[in-house]
Amino acid sequence: AIDEYLPKFWAYLRGKAKALGHENGMPWYDMFAPMGENNRKYSVEDARELLLRLFGGFDEALRAMVQNAFEVMNVEVVAISHFVGNEPSRKVIERAGFIFEGVMPCGFKRFDGEIFDNVCYSILRSEYDTGLISSVRRMR
Repeated sequence: AIDEYLPKFWAYLRGKAKALGHENGMPWYDMFAPMGENNRKYSVEDARELLLRLFGGFDEALRAMVQNAFEVMNVEVVAISHFVGNEPSRKVIERAGFIFEGVMPCGFKRFDGEIFDNVCYSILRSEYDTGLISSVRRMR
């Protein structure tokens, strides 16, 4: 099913990018942007309040996901990454206790072919269980 419908999904995303005014693919921040009519205008202050309200709980949601992964799903490691330069994601990930592991060059290829470096983090079960999560990069 994926092989059959992935080209259609890419065509949809290319069309969406064009509709949003992007000529050479779509930036990641518009990938999940809603489509349709919206006549509401936001001031800078309104937009800031909306973003803080919508994303303010992300730290807690990420912590809950980590807790669920270790305590319910019984995994040995939880890994997460973000694109190089995405400072808001870096701050959330580090506040949640993840340990920086390194940068994976060309670690992610987006639907439009653009390639990004990935900044990788993890938490091991032993660190979660003991609470001994160090900010020093683990040596393996």
